[in-house]
Amino acid sequence: MLKTLLNSKRTNQLLAYTTALGLFIFCSLHYVVPSYFMGSMPPYFPLKYEMVMLSGWLEFFVALGLIYQPTRQLAGWGLIILLFAVFPTNIYVIANKGQAMGISPLLAWLRMPLQIIFLTVAWYFTRFEEG
Repeated sequence: MLKTLLNSKRTNQLLAYTTALGLFIFCSLHYVVPSYFMGSMPPYFPLKYEMVMLSGWLEFFVALGLIYQPTRQLAGWGLIILLFAVFPTNIYVIANKGQAMGISPLLAWLRMPLQIIFLTVAWYFTRFEEG
């Protein structure tokens, strides 16, 4: 039953639209409060502001790709690449106990399981073929 649910066109659309909405929200936050995201970057990262803007645009384009079914698989791969690209920032936030982003150490650690969930969802999009 779970396999049937996961292979349904309706489930795929709902998950794609929900993920896209989340990405649209997060990408807009890159432009509203860039300093929040800049704080998550290790000191050795150059061009912090520019990288925040770039990652915001990449999230925007991945979200667009998820909405349009023919580009959904490609957008899934794009999301995987994006999640791996921002992984060092998650490690940095944990290493400094959340202070870089003004969050608690617990919240800093809870971000990691979220990354696993996001990677799983992204992987789902790369595997789903509409039929």
